[in-house]
Amino acid sequence: MNVKTLQTSILVVLFHCSFINAEVEEAQPVIYLQPNTTQLFTELYQAYGLQSPPKRTFFESALYLDQSTPPSILPLQPSNAVIFDHADQVLSQFHARVKDLELYIDPSKPKPFFYTATGSKHLIVALVFAIVKSEPDTKFAFAEQVPYYSGHPNAVTGIFDYPNARFIAFENPSEIKLEPDEELVEIVTSPNNPDGKFREPQTDAEIIMADFVFASSAFGRDGTGYVDQNIEWLRKARANGKHVFSFNSASKQFGKTGARCGYMWYPLYDEYAALIFKKFYNFISCSTVAGSSTGLADFLDLIKAFIDLSDTGISLRKDAHESLISRHELVEKELLTRYPGSTVISIPGSPTLFAKINDPRIPNERASDVILKDLNVAVNNGEPMGETNDFVRLNLSGYSILIAQFLNRLAGENKYTEQDVLTLSTHQCAHSTICSNGSSQTEHFVNPGDCNIEVDASKGPITVWLPKFFDYLKSEVVTIQKIDSSENPVVIKSDSFIRPLEHNHQNIKVQWTQPDYSHGHWNVIE
Repeated sequence: MNVKTLQTSILVVLFHCSFINAEVEEAQPVIYLQPNTTQLFTELYQAYGLQSPPKRTFFESALYLDQSTPPSILPLQPSNAVIFDHADQVLSQFHARVKDLELYIDPSKPKPFFYTATGSKHLIVALVFAIVKSEPDTKFAFAEQVPYYSGHPNAVTGIFDYPNARFIAFENPSEIKLEPDEELVEIVTSPNNPDGKFREPQTDAEIIMADFVFASSAFGRDGTGYVDQNIEWLRKARANGKHVFSFNSASKQFGKTGARCGYMWYPLYDEYAALIFKKFYNFISCSTVAGSSTGLADFLDLIKAFIDLSDTGISLRKDAHESLISRHELVEKELLTRYPGSTVISIPGSPTLFAKINDPRIPNERASDVILKDLNVAVNNGEPMGETNDFVRLNLSGYSILIAQFLNRLAGENKYTEQDVLTLSTHQCAHSTICSNGSSQTEHFVNPGDCNIEVDASKGPITVWLPKFFDYLKSEVVTIQKIDSSENPVVIKSDSFIRPLEHNHQNIKVQWTQPDYSHGHWNVIE
């Protein structure tokens, strides 16, 4: 082979290798860091034995949650009143224990009306609807300091075309220019989404909507959720006669988005709140009838499990906060290395990272599109949050494995693991014993959060089913062991395999995995 032929062969090989490498890079699945969901809590509940808390709340699922008795919208039917009273009692007890009940209830006023909706976003839309529709001849300006949660302006201008309402984004309250006879409503989120900072009212608005979905010790710079600071400004606002509507959700600070449970203690004692209540109530009743009774029941089971803990979950929320601190610091470090000159706006302890990206392709391209092209990672662009599309917001509260993969793509090497972005001060392994009931066949279905399962088949055969854990990226390693000496079989079944346990102390270790939200399956750990 002559030199020219050798050079040509080398070039062909190099090109082929480069093509293969490019294909491998293109084959990387998209990491979605857009939705502001908090699977971090799924991992923490798994470690703390709270993934499947005892089922103690049972609501009749054939009922609507808010059927009122005609002709008035109140009182509720007795069945609904019982459910709401129970939810009120459980959540009031929890929030009193963690010393933040005053975020939602003015202790100097009569008992408010507890009510739920299909998430906090539903409450936001309902409040805007009630304010605007109750006084159709009054103009309203809903104002919020940037950056803000994108759902707030959508509630004002993105769903209904209100002729008497507009949304104002401001950096400094001096920028707000009201029209004659226009009523100002300020929206305050604290800790703020997307930057995690403390917020308090910046204007003298008479109506305040207070979004406290991140107001827990898991979030904020100092791991307090700014609860004391928030209560301080709330006391002043209430004392000055402001009309305050505050609310929370099962989604963000509890990681139970699927429960679809936003909740608030509606201040019916407030004259203005009473004026708009019918529109508020009717909007929720006509759209989704106050949410899901089964979702509310599952959420209350978690809250009851927290109440049973001596620290009401303080250590779990501390682990969440420390995890968010490390995630923010590591992502900030790698992001600034990958995109020098960028500016991170958010603070450690924020549920999301919010940053202005420096790259020569911007502003011809959105920063979110640049990151998608470079890393195959989907993030939010900044425009819906009141900034330019030079900004991005990315979720830091998701699964640890996805945050670690994102960090590795930023760094260009595999240097991070789940352990780098997840703090666990405990790891409790749930233990259960399954006994045959003497019938021809006993069946048991493994639950999320199961860890050790002992099976006693002395009175008859037992089948242990491994159902699909849809959208759980990874379960605990589940050890299933036969603990009797009978000849009755214990059979482990999944969609892809069947394994018998025939002898005393014989066991099998299995784990559910669903990488990148593709098709999941159970694996046998040999």
